[in-house]
Amino acid sequence: AAQIARSEKEAGAGNWDKAVAALNEALAVSPGDESILERIASTKERQKKERLDAILAKADQAEKSNRWDAAIAALNEYLFLQPDDAAIQKRLTDLIAAKHAAWLNAITTRADQAVSYQNWDDALAIVNEVLAIEPGNTEIKSKAEKIFAAKRVAELNAMLKRVEQAVQAGRWD
Repeated sequence: AAQIARSEKEAGAGNWDKAVAALNEALAVSPGDESILERIASTKERQKKERLDAILAKADQAEKSNRWDAAIAALNEYLFLQPDDAAIQKRLTDLIAAKHAAWLNAITTRADQAVSYQNWDDALAIVNEVLAIEPGNTEIKSKAEKIFAAKRVAELNAMLKRVEQAVQAGRWD
């Protein structure tokens, strides 16, 4: 009874290993006692649940601050302990997709900034980074084509401007 009481106290404080150790001592005194075996199983299950809840809290916090890798690592840790949780497996899949989308949005933003400064080579280099990793990405291929077309239009406009300036200056050659 003293060991069981000590176990309850330790479990209440979150000292799961000490709680199980106290129950194991009680089991040594009273081998085969089903109530002690049930308490050990219950204590281990509570410990596991608390750990899983802590992992999910860590994943939630990381996800809210867009720390994708930390959130993905936390969910992988959860699935290591509870591999058959379909909801967490789906959440992990969705999180990986969100990380990918955020990465593509950042690339698109960088490319758009380069285009706004008419930094054509930088813009093309940025989208080519993605195409080197994901050669079949149609969205980025389309972006690359638009950048190339905008570059050609800018070059043609620059040529026309130089022609206009030459005509105004009477430099016909």
